[in-house]
Amino acid sequence: CRSGCSRSHEGVDIMADQGLEVIAVADGVLTKIYEDSGSCGGAGNGWTLTDEANDIVYKFFHLHSHAAGLEVGDSVVEGQIIGYIGETGTSGVCSDQYSNYHLHFEYRPADVAQDSFGLVERPEHVQFAE
Repeated sequence: CRSGCSRSHEGVDIMADQGLEVIAVADGVLTKIYEDSGSCGGAGNGWTLTDEANDIVYKFFHLHSHAAGLEVGDSVVEGQIIGYIGETGTSGVCSDQYSNYHLHFEYRPADVAQDSFGLVERPEHVQFAE
């Protein structure tokens, strides 16, 4: 839970460099867009991706920006770029003390949040800092 358990945290936060590509993890339809209000609250920029064939919903929050040309109702394919890592919404962008670039990723079979950590893979071209 977050904020003294006044709200739940139903995903995994994946730290990453600002601007790194965020890709669709499955074929599906972009069913909701989130727009950063600039108020340092909420999801910031993001997407809900629905894989109707497998009854799974995925959520991607705190993006710097959405990939150009995408709109709600668009079909995307696994591996397609849907946005870029940022720190919008409640991710810490309003703090002058640090940067908190990351992706909040949710995995929701039957639209019920489940632990998504085991689904996260590092692409071969991405290297960890030493």
